[in-house]
Amino acid sequence: MIQISKIPFQLLTTIWAIVVAFITFGAMNIMAIIAMPFPKQLREKIFYLPSPLLMKTLFHIGCLAEIEKIDHRTPETIKQQKNRSTLYIANHCSMVDPPFLNSAYPISTLMKFEVLYIPFLTLPSLACGAITVKRGDRNSRKSALLQSIARLTSGLSVFYFPEGTRAKKKPIKEFDQIHLPLLKAAYINDVAVLPITIKGTRELLSPLNLVNPLHKMTMVSHNYVYPCDFQNEMDFCQHCWAKVVAGLNEGS
Repeated sequence: MIQISKIPFQLLTTIWAIVVAFITFGAMNIMAIIAMPFPKQLREKIFYLPSPLLMKTLFHIGCLAEIEKIDHRTPETIKQQKNRSTLYIANHCSMVDPPFLNSAYPISTLMKFEVLYIPFLTLPSLACGAITVKRGDRNSRKSALLQSIARLTSGLSVFYFPEGTRAKKKPIKEFDQIHLPLLKAAYINDVAVLPITIKGTRELLSPLNLVNPLHKMTMVSHNYVYPCDFQNEMDFCQHCWAKVVAGLNEGS
């Protein structure tokens, strides 16, 4: 049941969030225009430089949200993995997830092709080296997989949601419902995986798609998972996803 008493506050916050969103995404488009003439890798670095600050501005100042970050990595493992390819994975339950993740990890993302049709996201998506895939198109899925593997085997990193589409009825999808090809490719090519759990992004928006002010969102970064620690790719994939699932019990 929708609580009528909350709607005026949600409406005011939503209007304010839209204003801040126009400013932050406008800044991202300006950075995209500045970065576009440069070679691909340099272009991504230029574009992503202000990205965490802009996304934090959007959530902290625009949505009046509280962000809780839990990181199980040690300074040593972070330093060790800094200049190495990493496959970042996370659960997916809201359209808020990509910008929320970019507030901490500004990394090229595997995303649906339709995002390019959103005016404020077209240039940023092109500038950041996003890999797009058309749902239901086998050739597109194959191309996206090959592009992702090419990045991972050339010292770059990729972010993707193994669930594919958002989990709308459950907090998270079961292991047998997720997409495994890229996780398997990480195992075959000896690429470390960083499992991430996100909570609270679905509830940031009310049933009327109004912003819930003073709402808490949590991001749990687990330890890196290394293929060399596993005997086969299936055990590796199951362990990676089990970490994401386990994170749902962390945080307040």
